[in-house]
Amino acid sequence: MPADDHVNDDLRAMAATVIDRLRQSGIHAFLETEDEDEPGVKVQIDAMDNADRGVYLEWSPGAQIKSQVVAAMIAKRYTDPVVHRSAQEKKTKIAEAASALLSAGVRTEDAQNDYAPYSLKVVSVLSVAGS
Repeated sequence: MPADDHVNDDLRAMAATVIDRLRQSGIHAFLETEDEDEPGVKVQIDAMDNADRGVYLEWSPGAQIKSQVVAAMIAKRYTDPVVHRSAQEKKTKIAEAASALLSAGVRTEDAQNDYAPYSLKVVSVLSVAGS
């Protein structure tokens, strides 16, 4: 069951702040409902009324790499170098995003999601003067 509207508004505001702070740090970021053709941090909102509710971050490698990985997986080429490179890129880039966010007053933690192993959950967002 979705959380009430005011909680959803808070989550949307948190997601917008995270996107702004990533962009201010020079990292492309976008809400999951936006175009994902370019590489960047995909910001997702889980508005369900349960323990998983929150704002999540995952590196999106962009349309070209994503399509290559999908093709390799469909063909059961699980050891294809593009699969390994994509996973390594996700791990590296999301760590860079976490570091930039920490410097910008946003604390994250490992989302502990087996389906998205290099994803983060936003834990807190500090107010910054002028923002």
